[in-house]
Amino acid sequence: RYSENLTVYDTLQPTYFLEIGTNAEVTCLATANDVNMLEYFFIKVGESLATNTLRPRFDGNDIDARSTLLITSVQEENGGSYQCLVRNYLTSGDSDVLDSRNFSIVVFARPSITSSPMNMTVYTGDSVTVQCETTGLPAPIVSYYVNASVISSDSTMLALSDLSVSDSGAYQCFAQNEYGNASTSWTLSVRDPITPVVLNRSESDGTVSMGNNLTITVEVSADPEPVPTWQLNEANITDNSTAMSIREHNVRGNPGTYLIELSLVGFTAEHSGTYTVIVSNRAGSMLSSFIRLLEVPADVTGISGTGNLCLIKDGTSNITCYYSGVPQPTLLWFKGNKGDRVNITGSDSKYTVLDNVLTVHDVTDYDADIYGCIATNNANGAEQRDVAIAVFQTCEFPIISVPLMDLKASVGGNMTVNCSGQVGLEVIAYKWYYGNDSYKVEIDTSYAEHIHVLARSTFSSLTVTGIRESDAGNYSCQIIARAGTTE
Repeated sequence: RYSENLTVYDTLQPTYFLEIGTNAEVTCLATANDVNMLEYFFIKVGESLATNTLRPRFDGNDIDARSTLLITSVQEENGGSYQCLVRNYLTSGDSDVLDSRNFSIVVFARPSITSSPMNMTVYTGDSVTVQCETTGLPAPIVSYYVNASVISSDSTMLALSDLSVSDSGAYQCFAQNEYGNASTSWTLSVRDPITPVVLNRSESDGTVSMGNNLTITVEVSADPEPVPTWQLNEANITDNSTAMSIREHNVRGNPGTYLIELSLVGFTAEHSGTYTVIVSNRAGSMLSSFIRLLEVPADVTGISGTGNLCLIKDGTSNITCYYSGVPQPTLLWFKGNKGDRVNITGSDSKYTVLDNVLTVHDVTDYDADIYGCIATNNANGAEQRDVAIAVFQTCEFPIISVPLMDLKASVGGNMTVNCSGQVGLEVIAYKWYYGNDSYKVEIDTSYAEHIHVLARSTFSSLTVTGIRESDAGNYSCQIIARAGTTE
């Protein structure tokens, strides 16, 4: 059997424009005196019927027959030149084609931006490179705009260097092909960096009780965010070293303000010293220091005075109290025993108090008494105090009663010189010297065989026997008493 009077209608368009991802139908319509004898094929140009897999859907009736090419989810590879072929199904081979029509399929995709830049903040002098990743068929042309003015065209990347504040603005990436366009926007903010400046901070000096926790804070203004470096006694502190931790965060509601905090658990003596924080960013740095010392209870180690616990009559004498403690203790001077103790404030002409020194003016026998000092501070959560007392007597400053005179002596002769203090002077020691201030040698038993020193409680004598020329020179006598030394 053979179908006659076959006609393929011109229902096919010359070109079909199909968008990627859509579903499409291309229909080929034919008529003949016996449509049941017809067989349809769609092929891509250049492919044979034997290898082509684009079988149509066949729907025949008494008048005409339709064949439709179904494409589900159009892809780029579906584009190309096609033929609709009609032949007698009782025969085989490409030569049995009765009629055909040509058409083409163009696959396209509207532009889409799959990845776009985010809003960003940079600083003057910086460089940035941004990229809009796009899809589309044909590949879209990408342009960049700032504040509605084009700055780059036909480029997937935008490179900006040596930025200034004037480069801030609203940026746009615009992708376009003949089937559509797509765009995305972002904001670029260019700021001048700001050197860190202290807004608030912990007290400069302070003390900490043994075992207590320590927190030091510095609030700074800076842009960009600064980096802190903490030091203890000029040695860098690392986070979690010696039970320390370092924290930095924005102050809520105050952009550009940062709170920098150093925390320590269990303060000990090794943590005492000077803490320094160096806060830096690209604009510069600042330094802030704090002293934190371990609290030490007040401690008085003793009292000393002029002339071995002696107040010099008719003169001025100093009494020194040696004490320590953290924080610095307060010092109270007193005179007398418990029953008749009198506090000394230094508010009258008799006494002057300066730091740890009590000065007694115009000393008389009445000033001989018990003197004491009390050091008090608050350490380790309680008041701490310590006291020291000493008995002071009045004494006289030594005076040589008969001044020594220059003497002349004959070689080979003998000479004796006496040295004594005032009547009633309690002498600790007498000493004789040969020489002057630049070179002086004490005369003792080993000095020379012919020179002898004799010491008594009330005087001392120097005797030279068999005088030699080398004995000529300067001689001096020194009296050492409780109140001091004279020569």
